[in-house]
Amino acid sequence: MPQILTVSHLESKVDDAISRTRDLLSILSQGATREQVFMFLDDDPSVPLWVQEEGTGWTVLHFAASREDSLMVERFLQAGANWNLRMSTPSPLTC
Repeated sequence: MPQILTVSHLESKVDDAISRTRDLLSILSQGATREQVFMFLDDDPSVPLWVQEEGTGWTVLHFAASREDSLMVERFLQAGANWNLRMSTPSPLTC
């Protein structure tokens, strides 16, 4: 018999996923190496990469682009990062 999920159970799962992305954003903002970031993604390939950092509005792609790390950008895109997400706050990377 299929498991029936309640709204509160789904909300909890979404909150957990967003929390994992915030952990990834945190290590990126602290200067994690490419290897550390890739290990994070390998450990949790379902982490939602559309979540924006509070305050800056940056996503994982903004961090990778600011480092000029094309391998990290490519990995995030392959993992499903949204390249066309509008920022919630202005970016210093925009013209």
